[in-house]
Amino acid sequence: MLSMLLASIAVAVACPGQTSPDTKSSALPFTITISGPAEVKTGSGVEVRVKITNTSTREIDAGTFYVDGVDTGYTYDVRDSAGNPAQKKNMVMSGSIRLARLKPGESVEKGTLVSRIFDMTHPGQYEIQLSRAVGGPKDPIVKSNKVTVTITP
Repeated sequence: MLSMLLASIAVAVACPGQTSPDTKSSALPFTITISGPAEVKTGSGVEVRVKITNTSTREIDAGTFYVDGVDTGYTYDVRDSAGNPAQKKNMVMSGSIRLARLKPGESVEKGTLVSRIFDMTHPGQYEIQLSRAVGGPKDPIVKSNKVTVTITP
């Protein structure tokens, strides 16, 4: 039942429009911009702000499913200073749906707790990037900018 709900949400979150992977980002239906703290003390949560902007000429669905403060509408790439992927944590599968429709040119900004899904307890620098499919699994992926967060003792 949960997998069916998540699949339904993935389809609902998918934005309309087809583009080829070689298409310039201006032709994609949305952009993703993230920002985060430059420095966080060990043991504190790491939250990034995610801004999705509709760059298409029609309304898009920007809704998502939140699980324990994590926006599951994105794929997360978190790497340590050596470029190694950060260790993933196990997540509790309960959450809430957040609906959002964006007209052309509109944006919505939300927070997502990256440290809830990745072990960021070791001091050092972590590079974070988010991505989201335009539609289905074979459609192009829109990637955010990258931010670096330094974890201090």
